[in-house]
Amino acid sequence: MSLASFYLWNGQALYLGQLTDTVPHFHHALIVSVGIRSTFKVKAGWQWKTYQAAMTAASWFHQFDGGGGTQLFVLMEPEMEIARSLKRKFLGSKSIAELDYVLFQPLVIELEKNSLTLNCAQARKLFDEIVLALLDKDMPTYEMPPHIQVALDLIRELPIKKVSLKKLSQKVA
Repeated sequence: MSLASFYLWNGQALYLGQLTDTVPHFHHALIVSVGIRSTFKVKAGWQWKTYQAAMTAASWFHQFDGGGGTQLFVLMEPEMEIARSLKRKFLGSKSIAELDYVLFQPLVIELEKNSLTLNCAQARKLFDEIVLALLDKDMPTYEMPPHIQVALDLIRELPIKKVSLKKLSQKVA
C-alpha cells in the first residue's frame, strides 16, 4: 500500500497508511495504533519499544517508527467519554499500553479483503468496531463533543439560521 487515507469526524479520526518515522512530538489526542501484519516502534523517554498494537495517551511526548509497514491509527479527543473509558481501562496513569493484537485480527482480515481501501462509511464503521472491540460491555453511549453541542444549541436558538463563524467561535470558547 503506497497511499494513505485520513478520515475526520467530530473529535475523532482514523488514519490508514504507511509511516516510516516521525520526529518527537505530542498532540491533543488519545491514539490506538495497530500494525497491519507488521510491528512498529514507539519511543518512550529514551527507549524504543516494539508493538503490534498500542494505545498512547493524549498530550504525551513520543516518537513513532512504522518501519515501512502499514498502520491503522484511531485518534480521539481525550475529553470524549469513549476516550476517557479507554484511558481508564487500558492506560490508567501510564502514557502507553500494549494492546492485545488478537482483538484486531478479524478487522485486519476484513481490511485486507478490501485491499486496505475504505470509503467514508466503511472508515466510520471500522472506527466504531475498533472501539467496541476494546471496550466491549464498557462501551459508553454516543457523546457529542461539548463545544460542538454548544455551537449547535446556539444555531438552533437563532431565528434566522445565519451566523458568522467569528461570533460562533466566541460563544463556544
